[in-house]
Formats: sequence, structure tokens, C-alpha cells
Amino acid sequence: PLSGSRQTARSSEREEGKNLAAKRKIPEFHLRLEKCFAAGRARKKKVKSRRSLSGISQVPKMCGGFSCSKNALISLNILYVMVGFLLIGVGVYGRAASIVTNLPIIGGILACGVILILISVLGLIGAVKHHQVMLFFYMIILFMLFLIQFSIACSCLAVNPEQQRQFAEQGWSLAPADLKQQVQEEFLCCGFNATTTEDHPSCAQVNLKCCPDGAPETCQCSPCMPKLESTIDYAFHLSGGIGLFFSFTEIIAVVLTRRYRNQQDPDHLPARAIFPQSNYVY
Repeated sequence: PLSGSRQTARSSEREEGKNLAAKRKIPEFHLRLEKCFAAGRARKKKVKSRRSLSGISQVPKMCGGFSCSKNALISLNILYVMVGFLLIGVGVYGRAASIVTNLPIIGGILACGVILILISVLGLIGAVKHHQVMLFFYMIILFMLFLIQFSIACSCLAVNPEQQRQFAEQGWSLAPADLKQQVQEEFLCCGFNATTTEDHPSCAQVNLKCCPDGAPETCQCSPCMPKLESTIDYAFHLSGGIGLFFSFTEIIAVVLTRRYRNQQDPDHLPARAIFPQSNYVY
């Protein structure tokens, strides 16, 4: 019986010792947590002070950082939105002023403006929110648009005068009679290559303007092709130049979007260990 009481006393002493050791470890655990939280608060204050004094004590960062890529992408999409509204305005004005009466041309201009605005709004929202999915689809659509626009622009710049004449002749043969009449009255010409063919409307009213002093029977207007050559050549080169310029801006936007997607927002601080033994980041 005596040995049994001694064993129970020893076991109770051991349990009391374990409890005391556990009670001693609890303050140490709280102390380590408090040190960790204090280090985190000090780090946040340090980052805030650096940001508030960035314009005074820090050297400005080079272009290519997160803010620079974001601002450049937003500015580029705002430019695209303005160009889209400009296309819509040109189409509406051309229809209202009866400058162009061909409805497919007006519809094409309006469709290009609307599509450009939708793509720009997608890129603008993705750039403001740093949304990965929106930026990905914006980058893919813009790259496809770059390929199409670049190929069309190069084709417009590579067209020679003989090909321009063939395209103009095909367009004249497919154009409706009212459009041919409008071209004849605008440029004071009659027919495409010759005035004797029957592939054009009547030139009676146009001949009166071409020969105000002479008789219309003996004085006739010249064909339209010689007067349209300079206009067609200017239109091809202007369209190719504008398309080439905007295609390069689109590939710049694609590169900026790819870079911007892979950059980390500096406002989001990286996670740190709860017990930073060597202050490592994971």
C-alpha cells in the first residue's frame, strides 16, 4: 500500500509539472504572435510612408511598370472609343447629308464603329479592374483584328494603277444606276471609258453643264475614268496608310495587354509566414 501511494504521488507530480510547462509555453506562443503582428503593422506603415513620400524622396520608376502599363492601355482604348464614335458620326453625317446614297457603305461604316467601340470597352474594363479573363479575350480579338487589318492595308498600298482601273471598272458595272448618275453629276463626266456605250444613265443634263455655250449634240462630257484615277489612287493610299497606322497601334496594345496581365498589383501585399524565422516570402 505504501508503494502504491508513492506511485500515485509521483504521477500527480508529473501531471502538475506538465501543466506548469504548458502554462509557461502559452505566454511564449502569445508573445511570438504579438511580435509577428507588430512586424506586420510596422511593415504596412513603412509601405504607406514610402508611397506617401514617393514623389519627394524616391526616384521615379521607369516606364514599363504596373501603373505605366495600365495608364497606357487605358489611354489607347479611350482613343479607340473616340475613333469608333468618329466612324459612327461620319456614317450618320454621310447619310443625312446625302453625300453617299449607297446603303451597304453606310452600314459597313456604322458596323466598324460599333465593333471598335465594343472591343475598346472590353479592354477598358479589363484594364481598370485588372481582370485576367477580359484581358485575355481582348488580347485574342485584337490580335486577330491586327492580322486582318494589316493584310488589307498592305494590299491597298500594293495595288498598281492597272489593278485600280480593273477594280473601278468592276465596281462601275455592279453599281446601280442612281449611283452612276451621282458620279456623273459630281465629276461632270459621262460613262466610264466611252460615252457611246449604254452602260450608264443619260448624260443630257450633264452635257448641259459641261458645254454651257455650245450645243449638247456636238459637245459632250469626257469619260469618268480619267477624272476618277487620281481620286481612286488617293483613296487606296489613304486607306492603306490609315489601316497600317492603326494596325501597329493594335499590336502595341496586344503587347501591353500581355505585359499588364503578368504584372502584380502593388496594392496587394504578398503573404508572409506566421512565424517568420528568416523573413521569407511564400
